Amino acid sequence: MSRIRQIREERAQVAPAVFTQAAVAARVGVSINALRAWELDRARPRKATAKRLARALGVQVDQLGLDDSSAGADDGLVAEEPA
Repeated sequence: MSRIRQIREERAQVAPAVFTQAAVAARVGVSINALRAWELDRARPRKATAKRLARALGVQVDQLGLDDSSAGADDGLVAEEPA
């Protein structure tokens, strides 16, 4: 399980409706599919999106468990579809 998913699920225990995939994706401004890909370690958010994701989850970017070399890369691993 990715750190992103772990954090989201921990938060969901306290506020379930606020931390569904749909709710988090909407706050970050991405599709549920993009968030799901990050949670399954199939893709990484770009740096600006990682900042919004961290803010939506209430953590610092470095707590998301993203490898700096892959976060923000412009290759096929970056999944960001508009919400």
